[in-house]
Amino acid sequence: MRSEKISRTNPKIADILSRLQKLHPQNIDLGLNRTFKLLEKLGNPQNNLPPVIHIAGTNGKGSTLSFIQAILESAGLTVHRYTSPELVKFNERYIISGKEISDDNLLKYLELAEQVNNGDAITFFEITTAICFKMFADNKADVVLLETGMGGRLDSTNVVPNTAVNIISNISLDHQDFLGDNLEKIATEKSGIIRPQASVVISPQNDINVDATIISVANAVGGNINAHKLNWEYELLDDGFVLHTKKGSYKLPTPNLVGLHQYDNASSAVVACQELSRVGIKIDSVHFETGLKNAIHRARFEKINIPNVGKDIYLDGGHNPSAGLKIAENLKALGGVKVSLICGMLSGKDVDNFIKPLKPYILNVYTVTIKDNPFSSTPAIKADELSQHISNLGLKSNPCETLQQALVNADNDDANIILCAGSLHLAGNTLDLL
Repeated sequence: MRSEKISRTNPKIADILSRLQKLHPQNIDLGLNRTFKLLEKLGNPQNNLPPVIHIAGTNGKGSTLSFIQAILESAGLTVHRYTSPELVKFNERYIISGKEISDDNLLKYLELAEQVNNGDAITFFEITTAICFKMFADNKADVVLLETGMGGRLDSTNVVPNTAVNIISNISLDHQDFLGDNLEKIATEKSGIIRPQASVVISPQNDINVDATIISVANAVGGNINAHKLNWEYELLDDGFVLHTKKGSYKLPTPNLVGLHQYDNASSAVVACQELSRVGIKIDSVHFETGLKNAIHRARFEKINIPNVGKDIYLDGGHNPSAGLKIAENLKALGGVKVSLICGMLSGKDVDNFIKPLKPYILNVYTVTIKDNPFSSTPAIKADELSQHISNLGLKSNPCETLQQALVNADNDDANIILCAGSLHLAGNTLDLL
């Protein structure tokens, strides 16, 4: 186990996580058999949960769940939540009754998972996902929020027999090696989470063929479709937006998360919460308003302050072409900015099409090698290699040995803001400095 991320983690927990990483030779090996086998040994806790909202997609999953959690909690409901990856500390993956799991409880459940698994081959994501269902079944809550990893149909979260709501967030090209080489194939894989009789909330998509694919899968399974433009839509106002749904129209405030795309995520969240009425959970419009105003989701065009850095710093974990477009929209909205981009990315990412939308705003680029991620075997692109790649796009780029050096360089050049982007792991490294 490496990386300063481990310094945030209880040493006993870090030791178990290190052992769990060695149970399977591959970091990613999609399938459900190993997960179901372990869950059976744990007593099939996935069959004994409160109503589940399960989300899959390429972009917007975490933001949408953050809006939903804030709405539900404003209504006095308790929430379990499972997301990945973490930004700084592994505990972040597990929210139990609204609170991040304690070291003592995390240690207890990881020890149980290791003991029950008894050395069987299983990927790190599978075993750390399977144990979340035991956590959720053992503790009371009103709703479970469940985020897929990169997939859907064969994702380890896709083991709940009956879900209340399935959300398919915005889909774009990413992880083509595992999910398919075009949007329709990826949409089919992501839509594999849809369950019979579940409400299927389809977020705004960029391609009509994606909408058609999701609707086709939902119809084949027997899901109750509630799709953007087909069943709901929204219009922007100067002081918020109006959401028109099957249940009525609502004037809602500007979401607390930054960016025009957050209206997509906020709207999807409200529609999903409305759909909980089908399982007896009714949310009033006042809670929609409060939740959207109070939602927090780190590293989504988040403005942060780092000691001894004088410029405004924006942090975004986006790492695919669609995220690059959304970051560019946010930069345009700031008006007349000159940006120093601090960039670190993992191998296999589409560097060119992530960077291209940002080019009009970038003055300088400083590349870094993301610190070894202790919970993933996906290697980082080396700073000098990434810098050369970005230079080939016609930008002034320099590799830096450390993130601290990149921040110093960016603080001393002629740009007026600093943007750290390219990976959630880079975002975690940056937040670590705080």
